[in-house]
Amino acid sequence: MPTNTWQTNSFSIGGALAGGPLPTLDVFPPAGSIIKRFQVRNVFFLGVQSGVSVTALGGAVLLQQVLWGPSGLPTRSLYQAAKRLPSNIAALYDPATLQRIYSQQYEAGDLELGVNQPCSFGKHTEITPWQVRLTSYLYPVGEGFQFNPSGQVSLEFAVLHESLP
Repeated sequence: MPTNTWQTNSFSIGGALAGGPLPTLDVFPPAGSIIKRFQVRNVFFLGVQSGVSVTALGGAVLLQQVLWGPSGLPTRSLYQAAKRLPSNIAALYDPATLQRIYSQQYEAGDLELGVNQPCSFGKHTEITPWQVRLTSYLYPVGEGFQFNPSGQVSLEFAVLHESLP
């Protein structure tokens, strides 16, 4: 009788969230297992940036890719997506300095950035252990606009695999 097991890996970082790569998450299902589903869950993204010019604000996209393959060589792409980070913008006028102050807040969770993807990869007769990798990259959008919020981002990468006893 096969058994299903979840394996997870996660990260949580805070501070400056300038565009660039986020930590890579690897999961290693055992040899002879079949990967049945992968999830990006428990996503939390909160960031804020501000300035005295509208160009101090900018949009961003989260690029994600799930790779699969033998341990040490995850090269086959199982999933790839670009998701816009939702944000709210407010502008206030400061009569003391005669300037407009712009502020932008990014907020996203499982609904905006989560993944729940069924799949079927691997063989029960395989003797090589698998590696499943999630890569994530924050990509600023818009020429001349900035993306350098301060805040926190965390997520969990989970892989469900089926194994024979």
